[in-house]
Amino acid sequence: MENKEMDALIGAFIEYRNMLEPIEKNLRNFADTYNNMREDIKDLSKNFDGNIQKKLDAIYNDIVKQFEKSKDLSSQVDSFKQKTDIFSDKLEKLMDLMSKMENRIYKIDELENKVTSQIEKLDTIVEQKNKMYNLKDLEKNLEAYNANVQKINEYINKDIATMLKANDEKLNNIRDKNTSVLENLLEEKSDIVELLGTYAESNKLLKNVVEKQDVNEQYIFEILDKWATERGVKTKK
Repeated sequence: MENKEMDALIGAFIEYRNMLEPIEKNLRNFADTYNNMREDIKDLSKNFDGNIQKKLDAIYNDIVKQFEKSKDLSSQVDSFKQKTDIFSDKLEKLMDLMSKMENRIYKIDELENKVTSQIEKLDTIVEQKNKMYNLKDLEKNLEAYNANVQKINEYINKDIATMLKANDEKLNNIRDKNTSVLENLLEEKSDIVELLGTYAESNKLLKNVVEKQDVNEQYIFEILDKWATERGVKTKK
């Protein structure tokens, strides 16, 4: 309920209270007038032989006054009824609001009870786990495991580094050997090329000598054998 509705409810209650006082006062006046009329009628009956006109006038005046008071009382009763209806309506709204608040409070209490129950269950589970597992021992084992893993990593890294270094050295040796072999092959190729050139010239010279018969064959073969021996070339005997 908003503040305006609450203020209206309080205002209606105050007006309701204020309306009761004049109604109660008019009811008392009506009762007093009725009592006066009753006494006047009694007096009239006793003093029938007296001044009846004055008595009747007084009764009439009292009746007129009472009629006016009755109209005012009726108006006040109607106003009182309206204010009562407003008050009842506001009161019903207030009761409805209180009922909603009560339901919400009940739901909140229910939720709190559920949360409390869950917390108690969790506490019980944690306590059971603590009994089943020694957390300190578990922590030590975990630290030892991490240390062993670190050592294994260091060993593996060191072993791999050593292996890579050895492989690199082997590759360098192989490369050096290949380079040496290549150089030897190039030298041998150069020697062979040179040998072939020399042989071609010698063969040409030999051919010319044989054709001209300037030198005997035995002398020529001795020259060739000497040349082959100096260069490490094997010849057929």
